[in-house]
Amino acid sequence: MASSISIPAGQRMHKETPERRLIFNGGSQPRTVPQTNKQVKRRRVNPIPLILMVICAAFMAVFFIWNKIAVNHLAGDLDRMQTEYQNIVGKNEILRSEVSQKSSPERVEKIAQDQIGLTFRKEQPVLFELDPRGK
Repeated sequence: MASSISIPAGQRMHKETPERRLIFNGGSQPRTVPQTNKQVKRRRVNPIPLILMVICAAFMAVFFIWNKIAVNHLAGDLDRMQTEYQNIVGKNEILRSEVSQKSSPERVEKIAQDQIGLTFRKEQPVLFELDPRGK
């Protein structure tokens, strides 16, 4: 079944005219260009900047992790050295107390009398004066 369209006499059938755009080219008359759909060109993405960004991000991540490991290692060394320092300071204090205890005059006197047999003089020592000219 074909459908037929009847057109009254004296009228012509108009084709749909495409919309016209006016382009001003600097002259006195604008020119008309029919509007057409442009073919979409897929723009090719350059992979080099993307690759460089990924490499840069990887280097930054590696540097960050390396820095964290180094800081943790240094913190461990610092703790170990502080502990060692406290031990040395404690030993030093013990040695100072032993020195002060062992160098007391009473202890030295007792050791001199018991082990070596030294005693105090009962009389004062005699002082001699020497003539510096040799007379």
